[in-house]
Amino acid sequence: FIQGEKMALSRRDFLKSSAAASAAAAVGMSVPASMQAASNEAQSGWRWDKAACRFCGTGCGIMMATKNGRIVAVKGDPAAPVNRGLNCIKGYFNAKIMYGADRLKTPLLRVNDKGEFDKNGKFAPVSWKRAFDEMEVHIKKALKASGPEGVGVFASGQYTVMEGYAAQKMMKGGFRSNALDPNARHCMASAVVGFYQTFGIDEPSGCYDDIELTDTVVSWGSNMAEMHPILWSRVTDRKLSDPDRVKVVNISTYRHRTSDLADMEIIFSPNTDL
Repeated sequence: FIQGEKMALSRRDFLKSSAAASAAAAVGMSVPASMQAASNEAQSGWRWDKAACRFCGTGCGIMMATKNGRIVAVKGDPAAPVNRGLNCIKGYFNAKIMYGADRLKTPLLRVNDKGEFDKNGKFAPVSWKRAFDEMEVHIKKALKASGPEGVGVFASGQYTVMEGYAAQKMMKGGFRSNALDPNARHCMASAVVGFYQTFGIDEPSGCYDDIELTDTVVSWGSNMAEMHPILWSRVTDRKLSDPDRVKVVNISTYRHRTSDLADMEIIFSPNTDL
């Protein structure tokens, strides 16, 4: 919604009609004509575009509505193969983070009293041109002193495929450097060792479709029900479709919502070796 804009529907009625219409469309249900009409009226002038959810790394596709240059609504993309029209609470907050009061909107540079760069100085807002100029100066210094491996990128685990491709091209093709890793590499460092030892490859084997074919799901140190609810919806669907055959095992240091579906649960003490 845009603050100050008058609507024929009340905010509560809008939420109810739009949410119901979107949910029904996601699961292929027909929508009453009156509800669809109310939803269409509320969305008059909106432009819907595809986007990628930027929170966790599940890879959900979302639809974002804009009006007058501002995001006014978010919903799951029914055509996205990962989430199939569903959206979790994190996904719905993609628009909220755009307009947070504490959102950083300009580069900050550590400077001294003279306004010169000083790594021990205090943060001060600078223009984008100043920020890029400073990066250019210091990247050239690092390349001259240490060669290609003197520069590196600590990337985002929420990169889209296109953004990650561009970063790889810049570092490997431009700087001739292999020093590029996302935060996912760092937070998954211990898991990588386990994957190597178990599967011989440094990433989880299989794919999302395997969830709908497996007979056993083991959640080890992962509260999937709350952390990755879109994937958990696939697990619950698989479990409830054949409850006697499909088993869910939850291994954790405490009970949580994933425990509710588990056939077997192992609660172990932190810092112990299973």
